[in-house]
Amino acid sequence: MSARSSQLRPVPASIPAARDGVGASRLVVTDGPWSTVVDFLTTRLRPGIDWHARMVQGDVLNEQGRPLPADAGCVRGQVLWYWRSLAREPRVPFEMELLYCDANLVVVDKPHFLAAVPGGRYLQETAMVRLKRLLGNDDLVPLHRLDRETAGVLMFSARPTTRDVHHALLRERRVHKVYEAVAPWHADRLLPLTARHRLQDPQVPAICLCKWWAESRTRRPKSNFCGSWVAALPATRLRWNWPSTA
Repeated sequence: MSARSSQLRPVPASIPAARDGVGASRLVVTDGPWSTVVDFLTTRLRPGIDWHARMVQGDVLNEQGRPLPADAGCVRGQVLWYWRSLAREPRVPFEMELLYCDANLVVVDKPHFLAAVPGGRYLQETAMVRLKRLLGNDDLVPLHRLDRETAGVLMFSARPTTRDVHHALLRERRVHKVYEAVAPWHADRLLPLTARHRLQDPQVPAICLCKWWAESRTRRPKSNFCGSWVAALPATRLRWNWPSTA
């Protein structure tokens, strides 16, 4: 988010507490044919949610944090708070290992197939929500990304007042990532190997989807019977430069 966009978006006076590790989501009523909050939420958010029942349970709040009645009307600009939930969420049958924990930093070993943050089909079955429930700290935020299919070390900031200190370590390249994988090996391939890649639109070769080449350096720590144990060290961070569709 740019400095300009953060200035245009007002900071809420108060944010409702998280429930079961899930933070409250904020939604502003827009123009439309809806006359009640139930109509707006049913139209605006994903289908299959019984918003009348959720409002009866007190799961939808007004800007001041008070539950709205099930028949509450809505007007443009009205602020609503609610908690995301999933009726059927697949269980990820792997557990995280807690590697380090203090008042400012939490480090875990994330297993394969566990998403780092909520999204899509996963909410409770994510590293962030599991960790919030385990430690009782709703301020936990991941400091970097790790794809759902990738296992490895994942760092979380545990305190907002010290968060930028840890972000600065990543920005200033004082923390280095190493990815390991078992891969087929060719005897004529020399290591260490430096690879440079850049995404490009195959339909429009003149359009490049990222601004710079992504560079990684690969070394071969050890071999085994099925291939080689390869370590890749990213040397750059990708920055996307998506073409305008306007």
